[in-house]
Order: sequence, then structure tokens, then C-alpha cells
Amino acid sequence: MSKTQYELTREGLEKIKSQKEHFVDRLTKIESQMNDISLSESTSENIEYRDLMRERIGVKEEIKQLENIIKNTKVIRKRSFTSAQPGCRINLENHELCYMLQLVHSLEANSLEGKISCSSPLGDSLTGKKVGDEVSFMTPLGQTKFNVVSIM
Repeated sequence: MSKTQYELTREGLEKIKSQKEHFVDRLTKIESQMNDISLSESTSENIEYRDLMRERIGVKEEIKQLENIIKNTKVIRKRSFTSAQPGCRINLENHELCYMLQLVHSLEANSLEGKISCSSPLGDSLTGKKVGDEVSFMTPLGQTKFNVVSIM
């Protein structure tokens, strides 16, 4: 298992823990179904049993990966940010639009919630910027420019 260090917000870590619990519950159900099948009939030719075995392997691997993330996560503390970095919220605006975004690890990214991965084109162009800086990044519609209005 990789020893990658993850920087997540408290909310992001809680979401990962919740996902792990979901998979643990699913594993319990799978193993119960497998036990019921093995008690009632032969498993060697049972397609449902083999499908459950495959799913069990995948669920166990997912649990292992989530446990690794949880074990190797450093929670980003809320503090005053002087430049754009993981965990901060950034107000951007240009002559047409205004956005409030939060820079996060790719595991937490969700554009519908305004959570942008630091490794995305936008997140990468924002990292290290300060209030008053202009940020420019490529979108499907072409080059876009915004001013950093505030960082929290």
C-alpha cells in the first residue's frame, strides 16, 4: 500500500470515513449472503455465489484503500491564509462573473459544491496566488482571467 500523505479538510476526512463504513456494511451483507448460499446448496456451480465472491474481493480492496487514506491523512486546519493553498476559500471575479471556490485534494473535489482540486488546471493556476493577483487558465471556451478578491 502506498504511503502517500493526503491533505484533506475535516469534512473530506469524515466523508472518506463514511464511505469506508458503507463498504464495511456492504461486506457484512455479502458475507451473510455467501454464508446463506453455502448452507443451503453447493457453491461450486453457483453463479450468484461466484459473483458475491468477486464483489467481496472488490469491496475488501476498497476498504483497504480507504483505510490507507484515513491512516495517512493530515487534516488541514482552519487558519488565516495569505495565499491560495489547500483548504482555503477564494473569491474570484472578472467583469462578468464572481465565484467562491475552495481548494481541496482531488479526493474531495466536487465542482457542484465549489470544491476544486489543487491539481486541476484551475486549482494549479490558483495555488500560491494572493489577493489582488490575476489568475489565467484555459477552459473549453478558451483562456479565462479572474482577479483574486479574497482568500479565507
